[in-house]
Amino acid sequence: TPPEWRTGLKFHAFSCCATSVFCYAEIVKTANRTVKFLRVLTWFAPCALGVVALAFGATMFALDRFGQSNRARRSGAIVVLGAAVNAYGMPGPNLRARTLHAVKLFEQGYAPRLIFTGGLGKNPPSEAKAAAALAQRRGVPASAIYTETKSTSTRENIEYAAQICRELGVRDVIVVSDPYHLWRARRNFHGQNIRAYPSPSPNREDGSRFYMTAREALLVWRDVLFFRVS
Repeated sequence: TPPEWRTGLKFHAFSCCATSVFCYAEIVKTANRTVKFLRVLTWFAPCALGVVALAFGATMFALDRFGQSNRARRSGAIVVLGAAVNAYGMPGPNLRARTLHAVKLFEQGYAPRLIFTGGLGKNPPSEAKAAAALAQRRGVPASAIYTETKSTSTRENIEYAAQICRELGVRDVIVVSDPYHLWRARRNFHGQNIRAYPSPSPNREDGSRFYMTAREALLVWRDVLFFRVS
């Protein structure tokens, strides 16, 4: 082998060794940084999750406590937010409870008219029509009942009810729904420049209360994070 070849081979071998050592050192540094990051993450993640859980629990508690208080006062109308109709075309448990509570407020003279909200869901008729029919069976005259049958969400319930209120010259209402629902309902009415006084319908003391309050808390967080009113 010519001497210059041997020199080149030695230099190449040295370069390979140096490169290997450098790469190894970088791998060690990267591994150390990764280990440190994982240690920080292992400490931070449970703390962050704990804070989120506490904040979410506080939101649920606040919504539940707010909704349990009856703030009804004499107003221009009672607005009943929609809920499901059962397979027989009758108001489901939540809608029935809301409607009967609104009828009671009407009979006590809190407002001269009822506004039922809610479009067609899984079962006909519309939520508003089913609730209105129940109210009439309970003695409320048809002349005191107004309905909107297009809405499919809380936001639309209140938007369409607000349109009826403006046509009637009503500027304050009693809003009837399940307790978990009332904070968002009042907020949305205020967004329509209508003063709303929440009045909770009797709610079932079972797992549905926890589930629905948790669901409502998620919707409130969604609204806050995405600057939505719905």
